[in-house]
Order: sequence, then C-alpha cells, then structure tokens
Amino acid sequence: MSNPDDSNTKKIILEVFEVSLDAQIKAIRKLIKDLDQPQKPVGDSSSKSMSNTDMAYNILGTDRAGLHITDILDRIEQTYAVRLDRESLVSAMAKKVLREQLFIRCGPNTFARR
Repeated sequence: MSNPDDSNTKKIILEVFEVSLDAQIKAIRKLIKDLDQPQKPVGDSSSKSMSNTDMAYNILGTDRAGLHITDILDRIEQTYAVRLDRESLVSAMAKKVLREQLFIRCGPNTFARR
C-alpha cells in the first residue's frame, strides 16, 4: 500500500523538475531571441562609452615625456572620432593630478601617465 508521505514526496520532486524545466525553456527562448536580433559591433556608439579621462589615459600610453593638452585632444579626436571640450578635460585631469591618480603634470597643460 502507498504511504501518503511517499505521494507527497513524489509530488514535490515532480514540481522541482517542472520549475527547473520551465527555467531552462525560458533560457533557451531568450537565447533564440538574442540570435534573431542583429549584433552591435564592438566599439559601437551605443555600447558603453569611455570617460574623457579614460580616453586621455589611453592616448598617453607609456610616453613618460607627456603630451600637451592640444596634442591629447587631437589624438583623441583621431582615435575615437570625438571632440572633447578642452576646459572640461583639463579640469578632470588636473583633479586626477591633485588626487595623485592616473596623471602627473609635466609642465603647463602637459600631462603624462602616473
């Protein structure tokens, strides 16, 4: 004869399988939906953008001599096709210099990587 506890245990196990399979089906449907949507190219303007200081940091590379802000802005424009506001970038970089983060000042409006 069947024990009521056995029946309850079987029901619980089947419900667990049901929930698990439901989650798997949802995941598969999401993957299929994602495949149907066109992929955005890496570096697309709709992807996460870089901060002004990140762009400047990348431009400066390992050049210890540093670059004048005009040269940094020109290279950012060439590399990232973005024209940054001069005063905004100088201000942001100067704040990083004061906090001893990322940049050092080599001369008037001239910065290098820390």
